[in-house]
Amino acid sequence: MKKIIAIFMILTLAGTSGALAEDGNAGGPAAFLKLGFSARVMGMGGTYLAVSDDATGMFYNPAGLAQLKWNSASASYRHMDFDRKFGYVAFGVQALEEATVAGGWIHASDGNFVGRDNEGTPTGDDLSYSDNTIALSFAKKFGDIFMVGATGKYFISSIAGITSNTVTFDVGGMAVLDKLNFFEPDAFLDVVRVGLVAENLGGTHRFNTGDFWAERGEIGVAQDEDMLLGFKGGVSALALDSTTLVSVDFRKIEDHDIKIYAGGEYVFNKLVALRAGYADERLAFGGGISKTFIYYRFKLDYAFVTAIDGEAPDHLFTIGFEFR
Repeated sequence: MKKIIAIFMILTLAGTSGALAEDGNAGGPAAFLKLGFSARVMGMGGTYLAVSDDATGMFYNPAGLAQLKWNSASASYRHMDFDRKFGYVAFGVQALEEATVAGGWIHASDGNFVGRDNEGTPTGDDLSYSDNTIALSFAKKFGDIFMVGATGKYFISSIAGITSNTVTFDVGGMAVLDKLNFFEPDAFLDVVRVGLVAENLGGTHRFNTGDFWAERGEIGVAQDEDMLLGFKGGVSALALDSTTLVSVDFRKIEDHDIKIYAGGEYVFNKLVALRAGYADERLAFGGGISKTFIYYRFKLDYAFVTAIDGEAPDHLFTIGFEFR
């Protein structure tokens, strides 16, 4: 029994370790998704539900992908404290008129840790945790204002050699009010966007420890973990000749408290961006450069997020590339 409890502790560690940096109610399957992805998003305090205007939007609000006017790709990788690793690759391509398809891959892992028995003596087992997620998205614009999108996510989780997989779906909607369909040409506001998302619809992880313990002369058990449902909303406003962006997100994840995220971005000469934000008791700062050529655009972004709960500050770089 004590050994069975020990393996459940391993499962719990894997579920919570990826989220401790950002969520005071950490825990649950796929908690690593709460860490945030691109440096642009993190520099604005993690608020992106009513922006989502590049390939990374597939992980926040897939409806926003319908805004893409260029094909988009981005990637990031970071090695954090406690030997945690986290990275992603995402791309979005215009497929049909006012429609976009996107794909992405997310990886999260912890370094090996030594297994111990109920007396605390090392067993010689090297235990590790990793998560890989493959995502596919589709977004379509309807009329001048509304767009919808969906992302399917295939999760593959491995804990101490015990593997589980499941499929979930995110569904999002966005309304875009701009000077073409709502505001006067000389209005202070250029664009106002409102986004809504329901995430992790369906999906249950089943971890079966039978084979793990059979090799050690014990009997294992099976444990089911439902993916936590999330309901999120956001509002963003772009003003001053599209140089100033302000955004606020509200997020409610099942069994967790409501979280508020807020941030902004200011762009100089369409070349240099400065960002700041607030994300669940953490301050964030960042910046980026963007160089546009005739047929392509290159982006490099950086974000710094302050420390919390004894963890080190988070530094994040993202490379982006857009092309016609």
